[in-house]
Amino acid sequence: MLKDRLERINALRKQAMKSDRFLRSAKEHAKAIQDGTPTPKPTQRRKRKKSKPKLAQQYSGVEFSTQPYAT
Repeated sequence: MLKDRLERINALRKQAMKSDRFLRSAKEHAKAIQDGTPTPKPTQRRKRKKSKPKLAQQYSGVEFSTQPYAT
């Protein structure tokens, strides 16, 4: 049953490929698809912001006194 159906579809396909009308229609269809489909735009990547230095990095090499208000 399935094999018969596939053979019938294949015969119809071969018959259509011999038809000038079908081939013309297929070319028009391909052209319409190409004209109607917009070309994809390239994706734009966002710029990565520089990370702020950590407090440990900002104050590295600085000595802190144990008395905050020493005179």
